[in-house]
Amino acid sequence: MSRLFMLAAALAFAGCASSGVKVTDAQAGQFVAGQSTEGDVIAKLGPPWTQRRDRDGTKIDMYIYSHSNIRAGSFIPYLGPLVGGQDATSDSVGFEFTPDGVLKDWNSATSTHEVSPISHD
Repeated sequence: MSRLFMLAAALAFAGCASSGVKVTDAQAGQFVAGQSTEGDVIAKLGPPWTQRRDRDGTKIDMYIYSHSNIRAGSFIPYLGPLVGGQDATSDSVGFEFTPDGVLKDWNSATSTHEVSPISHD
């Protein structure tokens, strides 16, 4: 019985992958526009995934997190490529700073994707 449980647990965890830094709206809401600085954000959240600077000196730090789960059907011998697939979610939070490094505003976005093994064109 314990071998069956171990195999099931291994298959369940084998189908997951995550990367990046997940920032919730509650975490982002801790920072106050006009008061918090880029240094404050980086000190609490770590380095951003990407940074962008506009021509006027405005800087945007992006925190991106992605997570995907391979569907259990993918592990069925012979049928997996036909009935499996994966579900993926991406979260991003952008912090906008003045040229002096003071927080102007922040925004967030979430997207969810289903990837099927067979194209339905």
